[in-house]
Amino acid sequence: MGNFGIEQKRVLILDDNKLNVELLEETLKPLKLSLYSFYNPQAAINSLIHTKYDLFLLDIMIPEISGFDVAKVIRNSEINKNAPIIFISALSDEKTKIESYNLGSVAYIEKPFNINILQSQILNLLKLKDLQEAVLASKDKFFAMATHDLKTPIYAEIRALEILLKNNENATEHDLINEILNSSKYMKNLVENILIKYKSENNKINLQISSYSLEDIIQASIDEVQYLLKDKKQKIRFKNSTKNSICSVDFVEIKRTINNLLSNAHQYAPANSVISIELSDLHDFFHIKITNKTICKFEIPETSKSANAGLGLYICKKIIELHNGKFQLETPKKDKMQICISLPKYQALPR
Repeated sequence: MGNFGIEQKRVLILDDNKLNVELLEETLKPLKLSLYSFYNPQAAINSLIHTKYDLFLLDIMIPEISGFDVAKVIRNSEINKNAPIIFISALSDEKTKIESYNLGSVAYIEKPFNINILQSQILNLLKLKDLQEAVLASKDKFFAMATHDLKTPIYAEIRALEILLKNNENATEHDLINEILNSSKYMKNLVENILIKYKSENNKINLQISSYSLEDIIQASIDEVQYLLKDKKQKIRFKNSTKNSICSVDFVEIKRTINNLLSNAHQYAPANSVISIELSDLHDFFHIKITNKTICKFEIPETSKSANAGLGLYICKKIIELHNGKFQLETPKKDKMQICISLPKYQALPR
């Protein structure tokens, strides 16, 4: 039987019966998989929380913690929630089988099982998983190329317009160039948001955590969005009440979040209004509060698929949650919107 590149795929086996585990190990030996066998469900849970597996083979009837309970942990695990699960059990009733599929299992195999059939099922399942990952990798590559191809001319256009704007003294042309420049910067922000949305949906956002000043990040964001405020004659008022705003964050993603929120505030706030940002700290958290008047009501979309005008808010919420922080939208008054962000002061830095 050919392995088709599935050698060393990680498979977790859980069964409290030693003979059953040995039989599964012998059955899967020709496939040259990396097998991790457990008799104790808690030990299996401790492993799957920290180790990524390609397949789970679970017995159901285990004292104290059942195979169904372990499956629930798998589905809530950050690194294994999408891994396939096969239940192998002596139970044959319809209710148990339905529950297994409700937990997202891809197969239900009754004991005693046919060795050849089980080998074939697992081989085909792992081949299919490999194919899906290859398709996703290809999709990632295409998406990265497409966004890069879009960003490159937009960046070049922005730079050219900035130079043109700097050297042009004609008032009418100056206003026209500035309007085109604002549109180009809006497109740049939109392309970046679409890319981040895609990455968040596919768990592709990898934070680069280091120590930065939140005051500096906020000020940099304010400087970047100043061009947006001119057409509506809006102002940003920034107040920092911290003595030291050094925080463990991903600089690019937090700045993107602040930029999105300020751009959103500008778009939906009336002309001649003030957007306020307050930075404070309490205990082990920094708090950022952005307040502005608004001409419409907003909600944070629960999923990216429902994120239309709220796409920026959805992305901001995702980024803050990846930092183990909290993101809340409040409406203290009918015509006012307030975004409250809490970020832990200390995070584990990458080794």
